[in-house]
Amino acid sequence: MASRSRAIAIAAWAATFLLAAGRARADGAFPDSGQVLLLPDRSNEIIVGTNFGLISTSDGGLSWEWTCETPLLTQGQFYQLGGIGVSGRIIASSLWGVVFSDDGSCSFQGASGGVTETTVTDVFVDRAHPERVLAIGIDQGQTEQAPYKAFASADGGVTFGAPIFTAPPETALLGIEDAAVDAQTIYLALHATGPALARTRDGGVTWNTIDLAPIFGDRFVRIVAVDPENPEKIFLRVTGGATDALAVSIDGGLHWSTSVDVQGSLTGFLRRADGTILVGAIAADGTAVGRRSRDGGSTFEAWPNIPHLRALAERAGMLYAVADNFADGFALAVSSDGGATFQPLLAYDRVTRIKPCVASACQNSCQNSVRLGLWPASVCGDQPPTDAGANHDNEGGMMNSDPHAARGCALPIGTNADTAFLHWGYMLALLGATRARQRLAVRRRRSAQKRSGSVRARGRRLPPRRLR
Repeated sequence: MASRSRAIAIAAWAATFLLAAGRARADGAFPDSGQVLLLPDRSNEIIVGTNFGLISTSDGGLSWEWTCETPLLTQGQFYQLGGIGVSGRIIASSLWGVVFSDDGSCSFQGASGGVTETTVTDVFVDRAHPERVLAIGIDQGQTEQAPYKAFASADGGVTFGAPIFTAPPETALLGIEDAAVDAQTIYLALHATGPALARTRDGGVTWNTIDLAPIFGDRFVRIVAVDPENPEKIFLRVTGGATDALAVSIDGGLHWSTSVDVQGSLTGFLRRADGTILVGAIAADGTAVGRRSRDGGSTFEAWPNIPHLRALAERAGMLYAVADNFADGFALAVSSDGGATFQPLLAYDRVTRIKPCVASACQNSCQNSVRLGLWPASVCGDQPPTDAGANHDNEGGMMNSDPHAARGCALPIGTNADTAFLHWGYMLALLGATRARQRLAVRRRRSAQKRSGSVRARGRRLPPRRLR
């Protein structure tokens, strides 16, 4: 039973990377987008998070510039906005850990404190209190039976204290989120022999764990959202069976109902300011599926004519949709009519230049992106390639000259026992390579720390190439 539990925990750990976007990351070899960041007080600024860096505009989408995955941002994901007040700080997780930028992605710094020796698998920024950042991951201080831990930051992700939660043996943490109206209420999604939900109402001093196996069987759960007005209302994504489901509880996780159930993979969720809930999914046959609720998630209706959603966001009544650049012909679109129609804002070939502050560091990656057919050579400018830059795109021969082939890498949740087995088998295989890279990164960070005596230097001294 212990070995089976460990296998499930390992598979769940891998799922935190693969199921977050509904497809394999492939470290940029198969380009895709995952987030859109919108500052409420800067109406012309938009940032799109991708698996090959950040694409941003400061003129409402007339022109776009790109920041590659510089060394500290290697395997960047979960991009969010945070900081003290509305500062525009970009927060993410990477191979280094929790990282942040206060200069529009020109440079990134690594968080310090308890989280520094952790392989971070999820980061959450409280939108109502952007100075509050939560993170979970695997303790790299132990080589055998390394436990999952959860951490909290009160200064916008700059420092993290001691763990607020340490998972029991053979238990994986799959997600973390707090309640906007009550930051002391925090939820954790877990999986051991089955799914569970841990909850605290005192900021992590005491926890109550709710067994979800009687409801969801041996499937996996991820936290989608906690209602911004009701700390007892929580949405979960339930995966691992023939369907992908959205489940909702209005009593803090004691009772659940399934409101959306699709043969495929859920990929986007948004609770709009007026209370409307939008859900996007990709069906098993690759078609885009949309659902809309006007009663808080109790019932859903069809939401037709939508792109292949990766993420959703809202600002000043405008709805922004991150899409499949190759299937839809655009990576980001905006709607002024509640999602009835969308106007494309960004396609990868509309990128006009490398962000000037990282022009040298991103030159090699830019040339690889040209070979991938993402954008014309003019984006890279006249600066020659340099070994000092991050060269991240050619991963073990996986680079393909036809970017449309990326769609073949999608990993929908298995529709039967055989495909489900292959799905988890793939993740287990990927895990071995990922864990090896992470162990090497930790050793190199520790070595750099000894040489420099500086926590910050550990991140800067990571080698510029992706660790394998």
